[in-house]
Amino acid sequence: MDRLEGQRGAQAMGRGLVGTVTSLIATGLLLAPTARGEEPWFTRFEQGRAQTNAACHEKKYEACAQGLRTLLPLVDGRPDIQCVLAAAQAQLGEQQASAQSLRI
Repeated sequence: MDRLEGQRGAQAMGRGLVGTVTSLIATGLLLAPTARGEEPWFTRFEQGRAQTNAACHEKKYEACAQGLRTLLPLVDGRPDIQCVLAAAQAQLGEQQASAQSLRI
C-alpha cells in the first residue's frame, strides 16, 4: 500500500512540475519582448493601426501607405492590408507599386 501511494504521489508531483514548467515557459515567451524594452507585436499593431486608420480616412495617402507598410510585417503580410496599401499607392500615382502590392 505504501509503495502504491508513493508512486501516485510521485506521479502527481511530476504532473505538477510539468504544469509549473509549462506555465513558466509560456509566461517567459509572453514577457520576453517587454523584458528587452520592446513592446509585443500586438501592442505595436494596435497603436499603428489606429494612426494608419486615421490617415487613410483623412485621405492622407502618403501617411496611410507608410503606416500600412509598417503594419504588414507585424501581421505576416495580411492580404486585406496589402489591398488597402495598393489602393493608397494608386491614389499617390504609384501604379507599379500598387500592382506589386496586389501580387501574391
